[in-house]
Amino acid sequence: MNALEKQLFERGDVQAEPFTVRRALVTLLELQGRLSDAEQRLSGIRADRDQSAYNAVAAPKGAPVSRHMEALRRAAAEVEQEKFDLQAAIRTAEEKVAAARERAEGLQRRADAERANELAGELDQLGVLAGEALIAVVTRIRNYQDVAAQCHRLGFGASPALIAANLKRSVSASLHAIGLGDLVPVSQRVEPGTLLAGYAQRVRDEASRALEDDEE
Repeated sequence: MNALEKQLFERGDVQAEPFTVRRALVTLLELQGRLSDAEQRLSGIRADRDQSAYNAVAAPKGAPVSRHMEALRRAAAEVEQEKFDLQAAIRTAEEKVAAARERAEGLQRRADAERANELAGELDQLGVLAGEALIAVVTRIRNYQDVAAQCHRLGFGASPALIAANLKRSVSASLHAIGLGDLVPVSQRVEPGTLLAGYAQRVRDEASRALEDDEE
């Protein structure tokens, strides 16, 4: 690898490409650089020719300025041919870069599909666990509601409707973090466990006061 190739390989846009594309891209960039150099040389030859044309036309055949003009014509023709060859090479290089990118994208797509297939198995397990956990939560909350309703019928604790309304808000706030619930003002946020424990304590407090009243 020569110094120019090394410099091109270290460019950010080259490093951003997949490894299998970089060689083809460096070749394209090198050809484009050579074409730019040829265009600059041709521009210089034409400028020299323009400056020498008047004297060459007026000079006798075989004069130094005439020979210089002939040399400029040959040089311009050679550079024009060089440009033509480089432009053809660049078109081929562009096709190679496009093909390399397409192959790299295909390989990446295959790797992504294989990884997604692996993750699908993980999703299966997590889905089962999430479903089981949700069923367990529903069952436990239903049991809590049944017991809370019994307490309320006995005259202690909050009504099932009040518990359900506040629990709905609490659960929604907890689920908001994963995009499954509504945003609840900070002042109204209470963790479900804390909320339900509070209602249980209310039953205990009211029952204890009633027992104390009876003793008196």
